[in-house]
Amino acid sequence: MKISATRSGGYAGLAENYYVDTALLADPQRSAIEGQVEKVRFFNAPPEVPPGSVGADLDRWEITITDRHRQRTVSFYQDGSPDTADWQALTDLIRRP
Repeated sequence: MKISATRSGGYAGLAENYYVDTALLADPQRSAIEGQVEKVRFFNAPPEVPPGSVGADLDRWEITITDRHRQRTVSFYQDGSPDTADWQALTDLIRRP
């Protein structure tokens, strides 16, 4: 599973890019990331996850995952709400390796 993620916006308006190929990770990390992808139902999620709250200068994440013969891009705002908590957990795992 190949994952690319970009965080943009926020107070400074900077962009950060992350890339992970789970095939290259040790099992605990690989299992954690792939499990979280399943938990958020990534390949069935809408292209834009609705935010749980509204605010200025929120970080916006755009995540693209390629897994075998399927590819999908989903974006969400990091608003700290329970509605996006599982998505935030996914980005935390992506940034960890």
